[in-house]
Amino acid sequence: MFQPTTLSSGFNIAELVFQVCHTGELTSDNRKQLQSVLLQHSISEEERSAIDRLIYATRRGWLRIAN
Repeated sequence: MFQPTTLSSGFNIAELVFQVCHTGELTSDNRKQLQSVLLQHSISEEERSAIDRLIYATRRGWLRIAN
């Protein structure tokens, strides 16, 4: 069974992706959480794909990077 990776703030990657897509901006806290997950956790292919979609959307200008 698929077990989502839980971030240090208590929610999982899917919730983070939803929050970022809903607000349209990637905050510094979001970036730190994503960096931590990528460096310290073994994540599923689905979670990796979701993070890749966030990066792609940011590069395309669909998401704003907030300070």
